[in-house]
Amino acid sequence: MPLQKYQCAVCKKVFEKLIRMNTVKIECPKCSGIQVKKLMPSNSSPFSEMEKRSALNKIAKTKGIGRDVERTWDPKKHQDHS
Repeated sequence: MPLQKYQCAVCKKVFEKLIRMNTVKIECPKCSGIQVKKLMPSNSSPFSEMEKRSALNKIAKTKGIGRDVERTWDPKKHQDHS
């Protein structure tokens, strides 16, 4: 039962609705309009992992941080050898 975010096309109100089945009609709680647009969840990203890393590298360079984001993390490389 996912919680979905919608925006009403009539009054522009953004609201969330708990969806139990795909066949349910979604109605705006403010104006009772049925012309609603499903919004993308805030926790998902349309970017691939490589695009995210590339964007992080660009941000780091503009902020003056002089290191690149590693492509893979190797635990052996970071183990304490005491």
